[in-house]
Amino acid sequence: MLFAQHCVSTSPDQNQSTPLSAVEQQILDNIQALLYSPESLSQHVSMLPSILSSLINTIDNPEIDFVTIVTDLCEQPDVAREILQIANSDMYRTKGKREVTTIAHATAVIGLVSVAYIASTVLMSHATRTKSSYFDRFSHLIQKHSLQTAMACRDLAHDNDTVNEFCGHLLGLINIVGMVYCFNCLSTQLGTLGYDQHPSAQLYKQVCQRWAGEITVEIAKEWSLPAPMITALVQFNSPNESKQNAYLAQLLTLADLTSKVTILMDGLLIDRPQALELLMSKGLDQNYIENYFDMSTCL
Repeated sequence: MLFAQHCVSTSPDQNQSTPLSAVEQQILDNIQALLYSPESLSQHVSMLPSILSSLINTIDNPEIDFVTIVTDLCEQPDVAREILQIANSDMYRTKGKREVTTIAHATAVIGLVSVAYIASTVLMSHATRTKSSYFDRFSHLIQKHSLQTAMACRDLAHDNDTVNEFCGHLLGLINIVGMVYCFNCLSTQLGTLGYDQHPSAQLYKQVCQRWAGEITVEIAKEWSLPAPMITALVQFNSPNESKQNAYLAQLLTLADLTSKVTILMDGLLIDRPQALELLMSKGLDQNYIENYFDMSTCL
């Protein structure tokens, strides 16, 4: 839970640091060179799938055919499998109706935009896989945080005429890439040194606090993401950055907090009334928060 705790203060005890061992401190001292080495980027974070890059480029670009791109996405086996599974789930399946067996039928059932959300989530998961025998619990939480942040970004964008919902969804997914990068680099370093103990969670926390945000921005640039998305990531991860045209960054900040508060609540580190009060103090509607808490359990 530490990746959420360091961004959401709940009690003095939770902000106390556990001292690192001598070996862990050595790893922390050495890892900066690993994180910034050019060959490390492709080793620890996959490049953005070209088909997903094409989909991202459809945002606010009327010259690119969104329907064609989404159709191409559905030809990816794992994407098609996920779409069919969702189309046949209790959420969409009507009793007595025949099973959905084709992508065309699935698209008719769940809608083209929903198909795009599903496809982008599946493909982004390929680029944000975590690999570790040391931090299995964190691995699960990182992926859950990504999905929850994307959901909140999409919901918040729906109520903001200046923000594209699909852009918000992608921004929520992409915001964890620096965290994944740090996670995988650290896990590799521990394995290379033959570290045979359970590493302190504080080690992972310190690595992410120092470098995750900056690396997220660098990866976004490497992926050639649209300028508004890169600007939002820079503003989100750099407190002193100019806040001009910062609506996307503000949306991401609120979505990120909403997910982290939810994760703390699920881990019983704060109770539901505390979580509600915190998020309502940021201007979120109570009914929306309650619904978000319920929906997040399905992710």
